[in-house]
Amino acid sequence: MSKKAIILAAGKGERLRPITSTRPKPSIPIGGEPIICKHIRALSTVADSIVVVVGYMKEKLIESVELCKEYDPNISRITIKLVDQQQELGTGHAVKTGLQEIVKDENLDEIIIAYGDVYLPHRKYVEFLDRDGEILASVVDNPWEYGVLLVEHGLVKGVIEKPRRGEEPSKLVFSGLLKMNRIDIDSLDGLRLSPRGEYELTDAIGVIGTKRGLKPYTLDRGLWTDVGRPWDLLEANSRAILECIENNCWNSENYNLRESDNGELSVLHKESIVERNSVIYGPVAIEAHARLKPYAFIRDFTLLYRNTVAGAHTEIKNSMLLENAKVPHQSYIGDSIIGEYSNLGASTQTANLRFDDKPVKMTIKDKRVSTGRRKMGAIIGAHVKTGIGVLIYPGVKIGAYSWIYPGCVVSRDVPDRTVMKCNS
Repeated sequence: MSKKAIILAAGKGERLRPITSTRPKPSIPIGGEPIICKHIRALSTVADSIVVVVGYMKEKLIESVELCKEYDPNISRITIKLVDQQQELGTGHAVKTGLQEIVKDENLDEIIIAYGDVYLPHRKYVEFLDRDGEILASVVDNPWEYGVLLVEHGLVKGVIEKPRRGEEPSKLVFSGLLKMNRIDIDSLDGLRLSPRGEYELTDAIGVIGTKRGLKPYTLDRGLWTDVGRPWDLLEANSRAILECIENNCWNSENYNLRESDNGELSVLHKESIVERNSVIYGPVAIEAHARLKPYAFIRDFTLLYRNTVAGAHTEIKNSMLLENAKVPHQSYIGDSIIGEYSNLGASTQTANLRFDDKPVKMTIKDKRVSTGRRKMGAIIGAHVKTGIGVLIYPGVKIGAYSWIYPGCVVSRDVPDRTVMKCNS
């Protein structure tokens, strides 16, 4: 009998804009590698083939899947096929698209469905795959933002998608991993469009639950992260860095574990460059060809991804610099994400704390929402340029390909492809 996996990776990730203006969510690196690589590595321990359902910016995902093989050469032993969803008709439709590639296997015994934008530690991921649990569940403090599981006599009977706050039956939510057998495939045939105009996988879970029930596998609190919003991305990155250090990273031939200046361990790629008098307060992850200039100060839970630069006298704390981003000198980047190929002028400063010490707010899909974080900096898209002396307020987003003129104070979000002058 064979096991096969489907990774759902076709969504636009609109809540993560402007980071997703130039890349799909599963291609965003956390802890040093694209999110999708973490799924492929775990699924490859049990599945003989993986179908990745793509759509938005599929070329970027193709590049990321190839990159996964560099992090873990063992991935090359399994078959990975990318299939275009063609139409954005929801997770249920995406699963059906993926199934077309695997149902012809007469020996097919189990299908594993994985949402490509969630993070959990590799050890727990593999535990779920190895054990008899069929649906991954997590206890959260904000269940109204997710699909809440209906459990009767120890079995999942259905999912209530984003119930009204205060009306959720429990705090146990669906966490993006599901096991189906061949008989369960029929549950996808009768799906109807949801109120938001999509075919939902959670409706299929309800059909399966009504027929036979699904055994939940419940994670310990705090292990699962739904990478849906910018602050979730920072949280997942922090956890992924710790996991990488704990497991001596993915391919130890290319990485070194190093004691940082504060005594904590950090992971450095052997082709990274750490110049004299730079300081690292771990845990941090520094990837291939990342460069720390003299007197750069890199603090806990920072990711310096490929070909990034932290300039002289620059301080970076709990932040992510995506590939080829440069923060040349005398800048402060705190609790922020800097998109690929962005270049920040000297003395660019990101504020990460409100004057009134309240949680920082951010605009997500035209709504002001609390991040729940006392400290939250800027989200800067790809190919952004700032002039010298630019100051950026907490929770501000600067869109991809935008230019910010020298000396500007950025107190509001800046759309993609905008030129902001100080008198604008």
